[in-house]
Amino acid sequence: FTHYIFYYDAGKYDLRYASGTVGAWFSEAIDTTGNAGVYTSIAVDAEDKVHITYQYANTNDLRYVTNTTGSWLPYQEPDPGANNGRYAKIAIDADGFVHIAHKDESTDDVRYLNNETGIFAPITVDAQQNVGNWLSMALNSAGHAYIAYRDATSADLKLAHNLSGTFVAYDIDTAGNVGDYTAIGITPNKQVLIVYYASAQTGMKSSVITVVNSEDQNCDGF
Repeated sequence: FTHYIFYYDAGKYDLRYASGTVGAWFSEAIDTTGNAGVYTSIAVDAEDKVHITYQYANTNDLRYVTNTTGSWLPYQEPDPGANNGRYAKIAIDADGFVHIAHKDESTDDVRYLNNETGIFAPITVDAQQNVGNWLSMALNSAGHAYIAYRDATSADLKLAHNLSGTFVAYDIDTAGNVGDYTAIGITPNKQVLIVYYASAQTGMKSSVITVVNSEDQNCDGF
């Protein structure tokens, strides 16, 4: 099967993409307009087309690019505004719609957008305090988004989802200094798994897994 890799070329400040199998790789530049390609995230749809989101570091803008037509289309800026796109994450649902989450550093908010209506429609997920650091995102089988992230003001791990159609955010772990380097996934039996760094009171590195049911709308474990 084919492998897909995207990466930042620190020598040329470009976003690059490679695909192929072992021993037969092809590489090309995707965005050469400036310092492009930090905070990158990739997803491949059911038609084997690639979707990439990243931050353009010259102006700290969120960008999105895809090859759904068979060649790379011009990049889009799906959530216009300065100082956004940090920790950008992308996912494709079963219907082929694109979902993106990122941190807006101008407001320290978590932002989310999808193109289910044909165009990207950005919304604010959580505007409480300084939130959105180290965010990660996963979709359930119905295309609902789960976003895990750190609240930098209170040093807590938070989780937001839109099961009801509107995003609601919850504190998941408030014990000590937690929530860096999050990763999130959903198991076939509809459990949400979050792995993150927790220095807690010990100051030692640790990996912690929190499990909640993906149909548990208030994230209380039931």
